[in-house]
Amino acid sequence: FNFRIDLASAESNNFYIDDINIDLTANAVDELEELRSSLNIYPNPASSVLNIEFEQYVPREAETWLTDVVGKTVTAPKTITAVTGTNHLSTDVSALTAGFYTLHLKTAGGTVTRSFVVQP
Repeated sequence: FNFRIDLASAESNNFYIDDINIDLTANAVDELEELRSSLNIYPNPASSVLNIEFEQYVPREAETWLTDVVGKTVTAPKTITAVTGTNHLSTDVSALTAGFYTLHLKTAGGTVTRSFVVQP
């Protein structure tokens, strides 16, 4: 919605502010918290495919990648356009050696992570 503010003085030096736009969407902190609480990965431990689910309240790009236990990126970043509602992705982990890994999910609201295990 739009509104107008008129500021007037006795000396006729009027000042007008017009066309103010108030964005009622969730702020980045709320969006990050919602993303953090909705992110689900399974199975854990994984051996061939890691399934990723998360909720998005505004359609926007999301990027995922995996790192190993020392923080080295082990998969190329994958970018998708997340839809409003539940998003389902899968990542092939069959080429990874057994061990501990971290999934990174980045949107405009921030980045969240989940740890998981790869077993042969």
